[in-house]
Amino acid sequence: MHLIPKVKKLQVLEGSLQSKTILPFVGQVDNRVKNLIEKLPKSDKGVPLTIQIVDNGEESYSLTIDQQGINVQANGNAGAFYAVQTLLNGCKKTSLVR
Repeated sequence: MHLIPKVKKLQVLEGSLQSKTILPFVGQVDNRVKNLIEKLPKSDKGVPLTIQIVDNGEESYSLTIDQQGINVQANGNAGAFYAVQTLLNGCKKTSLVR
């Protein structure tokens, strides 16, 4: 999987999500991020997706996927954009999004 920006740390564990859709809970993000989120498969019973802007600095992000859902902590809107782009890439690899 191609990840952007360059990965500083990646930890992949075993497991899978119970749903192939998401239920977004998005904070203050710009339209570029909202437009990308629209491309993800969504439903009312989907896995919760939470995006929090924790700093307005670099373009980095933390992406955690566990039993509680998908949590993004991003440094600015650029970090949030890259995190959602990473989710989209993962969905494309599993044929959830074309």
